[in-house]
Amino acid sequence: MNGLTIQLLLLSTTLIMLLMSLVIAAVLPGIDRWSKRFFIAFFTVLLLYWGVDLAEVIVEGRPDMGVALGILYYIDSLFSSIMVPMLTAYYNGPRESDHDRQLNGEHGIITQKETIP
Repeated sequence: MNGLTIQLLLLSTTLIMLLMSLVIAAVLPGIDRWSKRFFIAFFTVLLLYWGVDLAEVIVEGRPDMGVALGILYYIDSLFSSIMVPMLTAYYNGPRESDHDRQLNGEHGIITQKETIP
C-alpha cells in the first residue's frame, strides 16, 4: 500500500466515526439541551476539519497548488485550535442549580418532599 491509500483509508474510517457520533449526539434522548447542542456543534467542527484534511490530501499530490495548500494548512490550524475553547465553554457552561438538583433527586427523577404532620 502506498501512502495515499493509507491516508484515504484513515480518512474514510474517520468520516464513518464522525457521522455516527453526530447522529448519536442528535438523537440521544438522555442528555440536556446544552450538551446536545454542544456535541452537535463539536462534531460539525470536526467534520469540517475532516473536509480540510481531505482537501489537503488531494492537493498535496499536485505541485502547482502550493498556494492552495498553504491556505488549507492555515484553515487546518484554525480548526484544530478552536476545539480547546469549545471544550472550555462546555465545561464552564450552564449547570443545574442546587435547587434543581434537590427537585430532581439524585438520578434526575422528580421526587416529592415529605411533610411531617
